[in-house]
Amino acid sequence: MLGERTRLILEASIRDFIETGHPITSAGLYRKHDFGIKPAMIRWELHDLAGKEFFEQPHPSGGRTPSDKAYRFFVEELLNEIEHDIREEKKARHLAEMLFQGRRKEFISEFAEALGLLGICYDMDSEESHESGLAELMRGIDTNEREHLLGVAEDFEMIPKRMRRRAFRWGDEPREPEVFIGKSPVTESSHLSVIVGRVGGGNLLLVAVGPKRMDYERSIHFIKRLMADSEA
Repeated sequence: MLGERTRLILEASIRDFIETGHPITSAGLYRKHDFGIKPAMIRWELHDLAGKEFFEQPHPSGGRTPSDKAYRFFVEELLNEIEHDIREEKKARHLAEMLFQGRRKEFISEFAEALGLLGICYDMDSEESHESGLAELMRGIDTNEREHLLGVAEDFEMIPKRMRRRAFRWGDEPREPEVFIGKSPVTESSHLSVIVGRVGGGNLLLVAVGPKRMDYERSIHFIKRLMADSEA
């Protein structure tokens, strides 16, 4: 098994070689990518990967080239990513169908479970609100301090009221997810982040509330899929 940083370096090396055909060097990777480490550490990672037979080095003084093992690893990673994307698209379509059918309580429960966050579905016309996922939210908070946990619980209780107060101002904004880090229009806790999107033709607000170290990329992409599918 490869560590996350090692996997990133290996994938970047293979992509660069496919794109340019130039041998892989630590200096070249350092110039092009930000792995959060210096060239010497990248050089050590490349040396370790070569020891695991992911790289070949035809000339001792030259750079490295990917081995067949490296290409197989790269293809398997791509296939896994494609399979993951397909599952995410199917899940988003399934949830969008729930919205069309008016099954909002079931929808927000599955939405919260899918992302492991607190989910809120708020109807700006009827002011009806459905929430789910408080347990998932509390498990993800990076603090055990009673005061901070109480603040998160109080935020949960106040969100519907704050949604009603804020909803009219969200109505005319672009139909792209808004992301708030720390304090937001519907939360006070500095330990939370909030993502808001409009779904179901624009009259529904979909809110995801999670810890600051939530998976932003996955959450934003998933909500954008829902926004597109629910208006298709």
